[in-house]
Parts: sequence; C-alpha cells; structure tokens
Amino acid sequence: MNTELILSTFVAIFVMADPFGNIPVFLSLTAYLPENERRSAMIRASVLATAILALFAVSGPLILRYLVISLEALRIAGGLLTLIVGVRMVYGPIDQAPEGDGNVALTPMATPLLAGPGALTLIAVFMNDAAGLDKAWVFLSALGGMASACSIILLGSLLARFMGQNVMALLSRLMGILICGISIEMILVGLRVGLGINP
Repeated sequence: MNTELILSTFVAIFVMADPFGNIPVFLSLTAYLPENERRSAMIRASVLATAILALFAVSGPLILRYLVISLEALRIAGGLLTLIVGVRMVYGPIDQAPEGDGNVALTPMATPLLAGPGALTLIAVFMNDAAGLDKAWVFLSALGGMASACSIILLGSLLARFMGQNVMALLSRLMGILICGISIEMILVGLRVGLGINP
C-alpha cells in the first residue's frame, strides 16, 4: 500500500475544496434562505461535489486516453491551474458569484467552488499514479478528503460565529500555501518526466 500517495490524495483534495475560505461564500450565496433550506442546499452541494469527484476519478483516465493527453501534460497544466488557485487563496478571497434563482447547490457551490478543475485534475493524476489495489484506496481517500471539507462547510454558521472571519481567512491562506507547494511539485514532476530528466 502506497501510504504516502493515499495521504497526499486526502490532503490535496481537502485543501483544494478550501472549506474555511468557502464558508463565507456559501453563507452569502444562501443568505436569503431560511436556516433549514440553507443547510439543505449545503448538503446537496456536498453530495453533488462528491459525486462529481467520484465520476471524474473513474472516467478521467478514459477521457485522457480518448483525447490523447499525456499524464505529463496534465500534470503541468493542472499544476499551473492549481497554482493560480493557491495564489488567490493566499492573497485574497475567491470572488463571490452572484446570487442565482435559488438553485445554487450545483453551480457555483458544488462546482466550481468544491469540485473545481483543480480538484478534478488532482484526482486524475493521483488515480493514474496508483497501481492495483491502491487505486481503490486513493479513490476512497479522495472522497474522504472531500467529505471532510464538506463536513466543515456544513458547520459554517457555527464556525463563522465561533472562529470569526479573520481566523477563517488565515486558515484559508495557510491552505493556499499548501496548494502552491503541491502545484509546483506537479509541474516539476511533469517537466522532469516529459523531458526525460533523471531526478
């Protein structure tokens, strides 16, 4: 069992979901809803985000083969994409999407805020890196990371009152630094393998 890969998957998916940074966004998007409907919307968003992640974990490698996209190219592109996300997490909050017609559980809550392009790229890379039974563990680890992030978001109202905006902003920025590190590592591995450079 590749414990390092499994733990990396959990941490990467968790920090990409950015629960502490997304709590204020989710509360703003559902501010006009009663508390029970707000919780229902967050639960639907959590379920949808987890389902999207699971679907891409299974279909991602097939899509890459169909489009003839190498894993190295995906690593570099995904690394650049997640680096942008990480930098935005460090230097400022994600722009809040405008309120829609009340159906915000799928868009923008489930995607792109939770299961966005960065998280989908990461799960495709991790699934490709896993072999044999490790694929199942990586799959479960990714779902666990997303479920953990969603659990924190479901406690959004309570955490916002208890921790305050400043503490949540600090935690979001710390996770942004982790994302930047993961992103640069993805880019370096993609370049090293693609160019045939021995480590």
